[in-house]
Amino acid sequence: GTRSMAEDHGITRSKAQAATAAISRMCNAIVDSSTLGSSRLKDCVKLPRGEDKNEWLAANVTDLFKQARMIFGIVYDACTAESCHTMSAGARHEYFWTEEDGKGGQRIIEMPACDYIDYLLSAVGEQLDDESSFPSKLGEPFPPNFIEIVKSIVKRLFRIYAHVMTAHIEVIANLGAISHVNTSLKHFVLFIREFDLMKQEDLSPLASIIDRLLPRMTAAEVTQAVNAVTSTPPSVRR
Repeated sequence: GTRSMAEDHGITRSKAQAATAAISRMCNAIVDSSTLGSSRLKDCVKLPRGEDKNEWLAANVTDLFKQARMIFGIVYDACTAESCHTMSAGARHEYFWTEEDGKGGQRIIEMPACDYIDYLLSAVGEQLDDESSFPSKLGEPFPPNFIEIVKSIVKRLFRIYAHVMTAHIEVIANLGAISHVNTSLKHFVLFIREFDLMKQEDLSPLASIIDRLLPRMTAAEVTQAVNAVTSTPPSVRR
């Protein structure tokens, strides 16, 4: 059947297992490495004065697509049907492809991560080339549901980061690409936060990493949280 872009081409399934030790190693590797300053990246994603918002979103989501494709390229040789027989992001999340079944319904398909990501990149690339969604001429109107199209695309692209950073962090480290991947992820997250493009729950596969790369709590909030914990009677602590 013809592959569709129906409901983000994947269904998230939470598993019962706790996060694996690999996630902890990933946290340490990411937090210990240097990245481009967050303040500079924040300035990069803000809508420039006088710029059309849709034009800005279109330009940036195209850039995010290229970045995600490049990030996958770093681990392309390591991500095989044998090494990654499902499209997962750690022990708690697995994604499934959906396609039309030719009878008006859809099939849900489990496939290797490499195939899933190839399909995802092809589908998003086709959408970015679709003039009805992303008009190429400056000043042409965007579709009324353009923001929803952008949200759908970034939600898919995030899954590439989620898989790469949970399944292939050692490959990235061995290639000396940690800093590059960190900066790319920070740019991605700052952009989607700036324009409220993803729900927090959809970021959960990399939540601990994102929180440490881009802490959202102020110094005062951290102090308050620490005081709340330390003042809790030992018998009630969990």
